[in-house]
Amino acid sequence: MRSRWAAIGAAVVVSLGAIGVGTVATVGAVTDSGERAVYHPIIACRLTDTRDEFQVGPRDTPLGPGETLTIAARGANGNCAADDLPDDATALQLNVTALEATLPTFLAITPDGSTDTSSLNPVPGQPPTPNGVTTPLDDDGAFKVFNLQGEVQLIIDVVGFYSDHHHDDRYYTEAEIDDRLGDVDDRLGELASTRQNVVWVATSGGDFASLSAAIAATAAPAVIRVAPGTYTEAAAVQLKTGVHVAGSGTEVTVIECACAGTDGRTSFDGNSAVLFSSGANTEVRDLSVVNTGGSDPNSIGIKIRTSSGLVLDNIAVEAFGSDTNVAIANVSASDPTVRDVRATAVGGSLAIGIHSSQVSDATFERVVADARNATTNWGFELSSISDGIIHDSRSTATGSGPGTTSAALVVSGLSDPVVTASVLTSSAPGTSFALDGNGDPFLADSTLIGGSDLGTNPTCVNVRDGAFSLLNADCL
Repeated sequence: MRSRWAAIGAAVVVSLGAIGVGTVATVGAVTDSGERAVYHPIIACRLTDTRDEFQVGPRDTPLGPGETLTIAARGANGNCAADDLPDDATALQLNVTALEATLPTFLAITPDGSTDTSSLNPVPGQPPTPNGVTTPLDDDGAFKVFNLQGEVQLIIDVVGFYSDHHHDDRYYTEAEIDDRLGDVDDRLGELASTRQNVVWVATSGGDFASLSAAIAATAAPAVIRVAPGTYTEAAAVQLKTGVHVAGSGTEVTVIECACAGTDGRTSFDGNSAVLFSSGANTEVRDLSVVNTGGSDPNSIGIKIRTSSGLVLDNIAVEAFGSDTNVAIANVSASDPTVRDVRATAVGGSLAIGIHSSQVSDATFERVVADARNATTNWGFELSSISDGIIHDSRSTATGSGPGTTSAALVVSGLSDPVVTASVLTSSAPGTSFALDGNGDPFLADSTLIGGSDLGTNPTCVNVRDGAFSLLNADCL
């Protein structure tokens, strides 16, 4: 039985309908409110246990009938250290347990010994039941416990204390508020002068009926939102620095153009592309771009030339209809980011999903590059790039018949891209390689389906072939 009582630990802090005795003001502070108590929770410590075998504090006998017990609180008392209950404590938050009552009684816990309220109501045979009690302290840092009748054992744990605090220092004066409001007005004026303008392109009811018209009339910084619909452009659309383009989804917003031109994938002009960027810090997202080509030799979906910081996000790009079809072409660009993009090139003598040449710090993430049904099909073509990363992507090159050539990744010009967690697949009745060229790519945690034919060996780490056989460090 005694071991059971001993298990009533100081950490028991359940409050069952606690009755706060006295008044501890902790809320409602206003500018002139002055002192208000602030609560400080502590790790529970035992202040009093009157049981002889578990004595804590100066008393080891139960409270008798009509008795009032004075308990010192501030400083080192019971198992509570001086730091637990400092000299500026004005009130305590207690967890009080009454045990072994010989008669039905009530306990009143107050700073002055008053008996007008009840803190606990133990009865004989009642299991030990803790109750939360808040009591102010008297001027000496003590409080009193009154027992009405019979005898009763008492356990008191402290879980926190209150101390006075002057709240005036938490408020600004009227003059300080006026000054700060003036600063806010100034900042709002600055933001108003630099905030992004938002305009809409829509087939009806928008600010503009075409993307090219919206870009021509809109100054940076701005966002051009494109509503669902198919928008046919007559010529390449030149993107602007700081003017972002956001469609309504790749399935519902389509920008198309029969934009065949003489500018190839490595040239610095963009007349053969649907979208052409030569600026900086522009984002295009949530739409589809389609170049249907024509009689001129080149059809390019999106061309990025001498641009920096361009982001293509959640875009589907398709190019077909000319002799050379390239979904996305990066030329002399820096820090382009291409993520969640499907780039498809179809037909002609040469089809390339994504071309990058003389590019630095390019990132391709969750990209599908697909080249098919041309005489030569390249999923990715990387030429003279530095610090290029292809991650969690898939490149597929598929020839259309005998005599065709396919390669999922073509690397040239001393390029050393890093390919991770990706799948490179090449298939054709003619010549087919997953890797081709003369660069030094590093591949890890990826799959090659179609073999390799590199003038200088790549490096492979945990790379497997189509039969899930582990390739060696030379990707063989």
